[in-house]
Amino acid sequence: MRHAKSSWKTPGLTDHERPLNRRGERDAVQMAKFLESAKIKISRVAASTARRADMTAKALVKTIDSLEPKQLESRDDFYLAAPISYLSYLKELDDKVSTVILIGHNPGLESLVELLGGRWETMPTAAIACFDCSASSWSDVGPSTFRLDHVWRPKEVLEHYR
Repeated sequence: MRHAKSSWKTPGLTDHERPLNRRGERDAVQMAKFLESAKIKISRVAASTARRADMTAKALVKTIDSLEPKQLESRDDFYLAAPISYLSYLKELDDKVSTVILIGHNPGLESLVELLGGRWETMPTAAIACFDCSASSWSDVGPSTFRLDHVWRPKEVLEHYR
C-alpha cells in the first residue's frame, strides 16, 4: 500500500515529517473499510517511519476491527525504499504471519509491484496491490513466488461504494 495523500501546507517540514491532508485521512479510512469488507485478514502492518505512512498505518489499525496496535511495525528502511528492502523484510517474517500489508512510498512501491507482478501498475496515494504467494515459508519468497491478484485504487474503490 502506498501511503495516503500528504499535506504540503506547513513550510519548513522535512519530507519525512509531512502528515496526511484531509483527503489522505479520509482515503486511508475508506481503504481500511474496503479491506475489512473484502474480509482480508491482515496479520501484520509494516510501515515506513515517515509521518504520512505512519498515519496511514494507524488509520488501518484503528479502522479494521481485527487489527491491534501490537500488529503495527515501524520501519526506517521502508522510507523511500527500493524493492529489495521490502523483499528482505518479507524473508525475515515469522511463518505464523499469514498476511502482511507493507506501507511505503513511490517510486519503490511501483517498482516492487512490477517486480513481483510482472507488469507496471500505477500506485497513486492509498492504492493497494494484493498478491498471492506460493512460497511455503517467508524465507523462500522471491519474485517468482508472487502473483498479482488485484490493484485497488481509492478513486475506483470510492466510486464503487457510492
